[in-house]
Amino acid sequence: MPARHRSRSGEAGGAILFTRHTSGGLILSKRSNPAEMSKKVKRVAKWLGADLVGFIKLNLDWFYSHWGTHTVERYGVHEEGAPIEVHEEYKWAIVMAVEMGYENLRRSPANCATRDIAYSHMAIVSSSLAEFIRELGYKAIPLGNEMALSIPMAVDAGLGELGRNGLLITEKFGPRVRICKVITSLPLAPDKPIDLGVQAFCEKCSRCADTCPGRAVKHAERTDKPWNICNNEGVLRWPVDGVKCLGWWAKNGTWCAACIRVCPWNKPDKGWLLWLHKLVRWTIARTRILNRLFVIMDELFGFGKQRIKPFPQLGESER
Repeated sequence: MPARHRSRSGEAGGAILFTRHTSGGLILSKRSNPAEMSKKVKRVAKWLGADLVGFIKLNLDWFYSHWGTHTVERYGVHEEGAPIEVHEEYKWAIVMAVEMGYENLRRSPANCATRDIAYSHMAIVSSSLAEFIRELGYKAIPLGNEMALSIPMAVDAGLGELGRNGLLITEKFGPRVRICKVITSLPLAPDKPIDLGVQAFCEKCSRCADTCPGRAVKHAERTDKPWNICNNEGVLRWPVDGVKCLGWWAKNGTWCAACIRVCPWNKPDKGWLLWLHKLVRWTIARTRILNRLFVIMDELFGFGKQRIKPFPQLGESER
Protein backbone atom coordinates (compact mmCIF):
# COMPACT_ATOMS: atom_id res chain seq x y z
CA MET A 1 0.00 0.00 0.00
CA PRO A 2 1.29 3.51 -0.73
CA ALA A 3 2.36 5.47 2.34
CA ARG A 4 1.37 9.08 3.06
CA HIS A 5 4.04 11.68 3.72
CA ARG A 6 3.43 15.29 4.74
CA SER A 7 5.68 18.28 4.08
CA ARG A 8 4.54 21.42 5.90
CA SER A 9 4.93 24.83 4.33
CA GLY A 10 4.68 26.76 7.59
CA GLU A 11 1.53 28.58 6.44
CA ALA A 12 -2.10 27.96 7.25
CA GLY A 13 -3.53 25.52 4.75
CA GLY A 14 -0.12 25.27 3.12
CA ALA A 15 0.57 21.57 3.67
CA ILE A 16 1.78 19.67 0.64
CA LEU A 17 0.91 15.98 0.60
CA PHE A 18 2.80 13.24 -1.21
CA THR A 19 2.00 9.62 -1.89
CA ARG A 20 4.99 7.31 -2.27
CA HIS A 21 4.38 4.63 -4.89
CA THR A 22 6.10 1.26 -5.08
CA SER A 23 8.18 2.62 -7.98
CA GLY A 24 9.79 5.04 -5.55
CA GLY A 25 8.34 8.19 -7.13
CA LEU A 26 6.47 10.87 -5.21
CA ILE A 27 2.97 11.74 -6.39
CA LEU A 28 1.75 15.19 -5.34
CA SER A 29 -1.69 15.18 -3.73
CA LYS A 30 -4.53 17.12 -5.34
CA ARG A 31 -4.77 18.92 -1.99
CA SER A 32 -1.48 20.71 -2.56
CA ASN A 33 -1.43 24.48 -2.14
CA PRO A 34 -0.97 26.15 -5.60
CA ALA A 35 0.67 29.25 -4.10
CA GLU A 36 3.20 27.21 -2.13
CA MET A 37 3.88 24.89 -5.06
CA SER A 38 4.42 27.92 -7.31
CA LYS A 39 7.24 29.09 -5.03
CA LYS A 40 8.86 25.67 -5.21
CA VAL A 41 8.53 25.38 -8.99
CA LYS A 42 9.94 28.88 -9.47
CA ARG A 43 12.90 28.00 -7.27
CA VAL A 44 13.56 24.80 -9.22
CA ALA A 45 13.25 26.61 -12.58
CA LYS A 46 15.85 29.18 -11.54
CA TRP A 47 18.11 26.46 -10.18
CA LEU A 48 17.89 24.78 -13.60
CA GLY A 49 19.00 27.99 -15.32
CA ALA A 50 15.95 30.19 -15.96
CA ASP A 51 16.62 33.87 -15.30
CA LEU A 52 12.96 34.93 -15.12
CA VAL A 53 9.94 32.77 -14.25
CA GLY A 54 6.19 33.45 -14.22
CA PHE A 55 2.93 31.47 -14.23
CA ILE A 56 -0.32 31.89 -16.15
CA LYS A 57 -3.67 30.21 -16.53
CA LEU A 58 -3.48 28.80 -20.04
CA ASN A 59 -4.99 31.08 -22.68
CA LEU A 60 -5.62 29.16 -25.90
CA ASP A 61 -5.83 32.44 -27.83
CA TRP A 62 -2.02 32.45 -27.80
CA PHE A 63 -1.76 29.00 -29.40
CA TYR A 64 -1.34 28.48 -33.13
CA SER A 65 -4.39 27.01 -34.79
CA HIS A 66 -2.54 24.56 -37.08
CA TRP A 67 0.83 22.88 -37.45
CA GLY A 68 3.06 24.78 -39.87
CA THR A 69 5.65 23.68 -42.41
CA HIS A 70 8.71 24.49 -40.29
CA THR A 71 7.64 22.46 -37.26
CA VAL A 72 6.45 19.52 -39.33
CA GLU A 73 9.67 19.33 -41.36
CA ARG A 74 11.98 19.82 -38.38
CA TYR A 75 10.25 17.68 -35.76
CA GLY A 76 8.17 15.30 -37.85
CA VAL A 77 5.00 15.88 -35.83
CA HIS A 78 1.54 15.44 -37.33
CA GLU A 79 0.93 16.75 -40.84
CA GLU A 80 1.17 20.26 -42.21
CA GLY A 81 -2.14 22.02 -41.71
CA ALA A 82 -3.36 19.62 -39.02
CA PRO A 83 -5.11 21.43 -36.15
CA ILE A 84 -3.20 21.93 -32.90
CA GLU A 85 -5.16 20.44 -30.05
CA VAL A 86 -4.39 21.04 -26.38
CA HIS A 87 -5.91 18.57 -23.92
CA GLU A 88 -8.16 20.17 -21.32
CA GLU A 89 -5.95 18.80 -18.52
CA TYR A 90 -3.28 21.37 -19.41
CA LYS A 91 -4.63 24.43 -17.62
CA TRP A 92 -1.45 26.23 -16.56
CA ALA A 93 1.80 27.34 -18.11
CA ILE A 94 5.21 28.17 -16.69
CA VAL A 95 6.90 30.86 -18.78
CA MET A 96 10.67 31.32 -18.49
CA ALA A 97 13.20 33.73 -19.95
CA VAL A 98 16.87 32.91 -20.51
CA GLU A 99 19.38 35.74 -20.80
CA MET A 100 21.58 36.19 -23.86
CA GLY A 101 25.10 37.54 -23.29
CA TYR A 102 25.38 41.34 -23.43
CA GLU A 103 28.90 41.58 -24.84
CA ASN A 104 28.47 38.89 -27.50
CA LEU A 105 25.18 40.38 -28.70
CA ARG A 106 26.95 43.69 -29.40
CA ARG A 107 28.37 42.00 -32.52
CA SER A 108 24.95 41.97 -34.23
CA PRO A 109 24.11 41.92 -37.09
CA ALA A 110 27.34 39.93 -37.32
CA ASN A 111 27.02 36.36 -36.07
CA CYS A 112 26.46 36.03 -32.31
CA ALA A 113 26.92 32.66 -30.63
CA THR A 114 24.91 33.73 -27.60
CA ARG A 115 21.58 33.21 -29.38
CA ASP A 116 22.32 29.55 -30.12
CA ILE A 117 23.63 29.03 -26.60
CA ALA A 118 20.41 30.53 -25.23
CA TYR A 119 18.34 28.16 -27.38
CA SER A 120 20.27 25.26 -25.86
CA HIS A 121 19.60 26.62 -22.37
CA MET A 122 15.91 26.92 -23.26
CA ALA A 123 15.78 23.24 -24.19
CA ILE A 124 17.62 22.13 -21.05
CA VAL A 125 15.58 24.27 -18.67
CA SER A 126 12.14 23.53 -20.12
CA SER A 127 12.65 19.79 -20.58
CA SER A 128 14.23 19.39 -17.14
CA LEU A 129 11.44 21.33 -15.43
CA ALA A 130 8.82 19.30 -17.29
CA GLU A 131 10.47 16.10 -16.07
CA PHE A 132 10.49 17.44 -12.50
CA ILE A 133 6.74 18.07 -12.71
CA ARG A 134 6.09 14.65 -14.22
CA GLU A 135 7.99 13.08 -11.31
CA LEU A 136 5.44 14.76 -9.04
CA GLY A 137 2.68 12.89 -10.85
CA TYR A 138 1.41 15.66 -13.13
CA LYS A 139 1.52 16.09 -16.88
CA ALA A 140 3.92 18.55 -18.45
CA ILE A 141 5.06 19.41 -21.99
CA PRO A 142 8.15 21.58 -22.63
CA LEU A 143 7.88 24.12 -25.45
CA GLY A 144 10.26 26.46 -27.23
CA ASN A 145 8.82 28.52 -30.09
CA GLU A 146 6.47 25.82 -31.34
CA MET A 147 2.73 25.49 -30.63
CA ALA A 148 2.23 28.88 -28.96
CA LEU A 149 3.28 32.53 -29.04
CA SER A 150 5.90 33.04 -26.35
CA ILE A 151 5.80 36.83 -26.02
CA PRO A 152 2.12 37.34 -25.09
CA MET A 153 2.39 34.44 -22.66
CA ALA A 154 5.43 36.10 -21.07
CA VAL A 155 3.56 39.42 -20.85
CA ASP A 156 0.64 37.70 -19.13
CA ALA A 157 3.10 36.03 -16.74
CA GLY A 158 4.53 39.38 -15.67
CA LEU A 159 7.99 38.93 -17.18
CA GLY A 160 7.89 42.23 -19.06
CA GLU A 161 6.04 44.29 -21.67
CA LEU A 162 5.73 44.31 -25.44
CA GLY A 163 8.06 46.85 -27.08
CA ARG A 164 8.15 48.71 -30.39
CA ASN A 165 10.50 46.06 -31.78
CA GLY A 166 7.83 43.40 -31.24
CA LEU A 167 9.87 41.73 -28.50
CA LEU A 168 9.45 41.18 -24.80
CA ILE A 169 11.11 44.01 -22.85
CA THR A 170 12.12 42.85 -19.37
CA GLU A 171 13.17 45.11 -16.52
CA LYS A 172 16.58 43.53 -15.94
CA PHE A 173 17.69 42.43 -19.43
CA GLY A 174 15.52 44.48 -21.77
CA PRO A 175 14.77 42.42 -24.93
CA ARG A 176 17.99 40.38 -24.53
CA VAL A 177 16.22 37.12 -23.64
CA ARG A 178 14.88 33.93 -25.18
CA ILE A 179 11.60 32.50 -23.96
CA CYS A 180 10.53 28.94 -23.29
CA LYS A 181 7.56 27.49 -21.46
CA VAL A 182 6.05 24.36 -19.95
CA ILE A 183 2.32 23.66 -20.13
CA THR A 184 1.11 21.48 -17.30
CA SER A 185 -1.77 20.04 -15.30
CA LEU A 186 -0.06 21.06 -12.05
CA PRO A 187 -2.20 23.74 -10.34
CA LEU A 188 -0.22 26.97 -9.94
CA ALA A 189 -0.90 30.50 -8.72
CA PRO A 190 -0.95 32.79 -11.79
CA ASP A 191 1.19 35.92 -11.84
CA LYS A 192 -0.12 39.24 -13.15
CA PRO A 193 1.06 41.51 -15.98
CA ILE A 194 3.33 44.37 -14.90
CA ASP A 195 3.72 48.00 -15.96
CA LEU A 196 7.38 48.97 -16.30
CA GLY A 197 6.60 52.08 -18.34
CA VAL A 198 7.85 50.39 -21.52
CA GLN A 199 4.89 51.34 -23.71
CA ALA A 200 5.18 55.04 -22.86
CA PHE A 201 8.96 54.90 -23.27
CA CYS A 202 8.75 53.28 -26.72
CA GLU A 203 6.44 56.09 -27.84
CA LYS A 204 9.35 58.50 -27.33
CA CYS A 205 12.05 56.15 -28.61
CA SER A 206 12.53 54.79 -32.12
CA ARG A 207 16.11 53.53 -31.95
CA CYS A 208 15.09 50.02 -33.04
CA ALA A 209 13.14 51.40 -36.03
CA ASP A 210 16.00 53.76 -36.93
CA THR A 211 18.56 50.94 -36.82
CA CYS A 212 16.67 47.97 -38.30
CA PRO A 213 18.61 46.98 -41.49
CA GLY A 214 15.51 45.34 -42.99
CA ARG A 215 13.16 48.24 -42.17
CA ALA A 216 10.88 45.76 -40.42
CA VAL A 217 10.09 47.96 -37.38
CA LYS A 218 7.56 50.79 -37.66
CA HIS A 219 8.07 54.44 -36.70
CA ALA A 220 4.31 54.96 -36.57
CA GLU A 221 2.00 54.89 -33.55
CA ARG A 222 0.60 51.72 -32.08
CA THR A 223 -2.38 50.19 -33.86
CA ASP A 224 -4.68 47.21 -33.62
CA LYS A 225 -4.61 46.83 -37.41
CA PRO A 226 -2.25 44.42 -39.19
CA TRP A 227 0.69 45.69 -41.24
CA ASN A 228 0.60 42.66 -43.53
CA ILE A 229 0.11 38.89 -43.47
CA CYS A 230 2.53 38.62 -40.52
CA ASN A 231 0.06 40.25 -38.12
CA ASN A 232 -3.42 39.62 -36.76
CA GLU A 233 -5.76 42.46 -35.89
CA GLY A 234 -7.33 43.15 -32.53
CA VAL A 235 -4.20 43.62 -30.38
CA LEU A 236 -2.84 47.12 -29.77
CA ARG A 237 0.90 47.10 -30.53
CA TRP A 238 3.56 48.16 -33.01
CA PRO A 239 3.24 45.53 -35.77
CA VAL A 240 6.51 44.13 -37.11
CA ASP A 241 6.99 43.02 -40.71
CA GLY A 242 8.24 39.45 -40.35
CA VAL A 243 8.76 39.08 -44.11
CA LYS A 244 11.20 42.01 -44.21
CA CYS A 245 12.92 40.79 -41.06
CA LEU A 246 13.45 37.28 -42.42
CA GLY A 247 14.43 38.69 -45.79
CA TRP A 248 17.25 40.63 -44.15
CA TRP A 249 18.36 37.50 -42.27
CA ALA A 250 18.68 35.72 -45.62
CA LYS A 251 20.61 38.62 -47.12
CA ASN A 252 22.80 38.92 -44.02
CA GLY A 253 23.65 35.22 -44.02
CA THR A 254 22.82 34.89 -40.33
CA TRP A 255 20.23 36.04 -37.83
CA CYS A 256 20.03 39.67 -36.69
CA ALA A 257 19.56 41.30 -33.27
CA ALA A 258 20.24 44.94 -34.12
CA CYS A 259 16.92 45.98 -32.56
CA ILE A 260 17.95 44.24 -29.33
CA ARG A 261 21.45 45.70 -29.37
CA VAL A 262 20.32 49.34 -29.62
CA CYS A 263 17.36 49.12 -27.23
CA PRO A 264 17.95 51.46 -24.25
CA TRP A 265 16.56 48.75 -21.97
CA ASN A 266 19.41 46.44 -23.02
CA LYS A 267 22.07 47.07 -20.40
CA PRO A 268 24.65 44.89 -18.64
CA ASP A 269 23.59 43.72 -15.19
CA LYS A 270 26.97 44.55 -13.68
CA GLY A 271 29.60 47.29 -13.72
CA TRP A 272 29.84 50.82 -12.35
CA LEU A 273 26.76 52.04 -14.27
CA LEU A 274 24.46 49.37 -12.85
CA TRP A 275 22.93 51.62 -10.20
CA LEU A 276 22.43 54.42 -12.73
CA HIS A 277 20.52 52.03 -15.00
CA LYS A 278 18.40 50.91 -12.06
CA LEU A 279 17.59 54.53 -11.21
CA VAL A 280 16.56 55.23 -14.80
CA ARG A 281 14.29 52.18 -14.87
CA TRP A 282 12.76 53.20 -11.54
CA THR A 283 12.06 56.68 -12.93
CA ILE A 284 10.58 55.39 -16.20
CA ALA A 285 8.13 53.21 -14.26
CA ARG A 286 6.82 56.26 -12.39
CA THR A 287 6.85 59.14 -14.86
CA ARG A 288 7.12 59.62 -18.62
CA ILE A 289 8.34 63.22 -18.44
CA LEU A 290 12.03 62.31 -18.80
CA ASN A 291 11.68 59.53 -21.39
CA ARG A 292 12.89 61.54 -24.37
CA LEU A 293 15.85 62.83 -22.34
CA PHE A 294 16.80 59.26 -21.42
CA VAL A 295 16.77 58.28 -25.11
CA ILE A 296 19.06 61.19 -26.01
CA MET A 297 21.44 60.42 -23.13
CA ASP A 298 21.54 56.75 -24.13
CA GLU A 299 22.80 57.72 -27.58
CA LEU A 300 25.26 60.31 -26.22
CA PHE A 301 26.80 57.72 -23.89
CA GLY A 302 27.32 55.47 -26.91
CA PHE A 303 25.16 52.57 -25.78
CA GLY A 304 23.93 50.27 -28.51
CA LYS A 305 26.87 50.70 -30.87
CA GLN A 306 28.06 47.62 -32.69
CA ARG A 307 31.26 46.22 -31.23
CA ILE A 308 33.07 43.33 -32.83
CA LYS A 309 36.02 42.01 -30.91
CA PRO A 310 37.96 38.73 -31.16
CA PHE A 311 36.19 35.67 -29.87
CA PRO A 312 37.17 34.82 -26.29
CA GLN A 313 39.88 32.29 -25.67
CA LEU A 314 39.23 28.96 -24.00
CA GLY A 315 38.10 29.56 -20.43
CA GLU A 316 37.13 33.22 -21.00
CA SER A 317 33.57 34.55 -20.94
CA GLU A 318 31.97 37.07 -23.30
CA ARG A 319 28.74 37.48 -21.38
